Amino acid sequence: GDKQARISRSEGERQEEINVAEGEREAKMRRAEGEAEAIRKVADAKADALKRLSEAIGSKELTTQFLVATNYIEEFGRFVSRPGDKIFVPYESSVALGGFGTVADIMEKKIKSNNP
Repeated sequence: GDKQARISRSEGERQEEINVAEGEREAKMRRAEGEAEAIRKVADAKADALKRLSEAIGSKELTTQFLVATNYIEEFGRFVSRPGDKIFVPYESSVALGGFGTVADIMEKKIKSNNP
């Protein structure tokens, strides 16, 4: 009687632990699948945006220069946005700052190609 009750209770507790572990594993797998799908969608959207940008600019070289320049501008903006920080811009960065001109060049070339 008492021994059988303890065995039954023990088996019930064991089965409960198994069920909880399986539920946690299933939840982790579904979260991982959802995150993977979100990453794929973001990558697809970025690829589509890059394709459209390249088509709009009309030149792979200018598209690359544009992307480098805009990335530099964004990163530089984050760097200088911290209050109280002093910045020293080395001479070599003038090459990257040439990207500002690149954006203007791209726009000028695109306008000229649309208005022959």
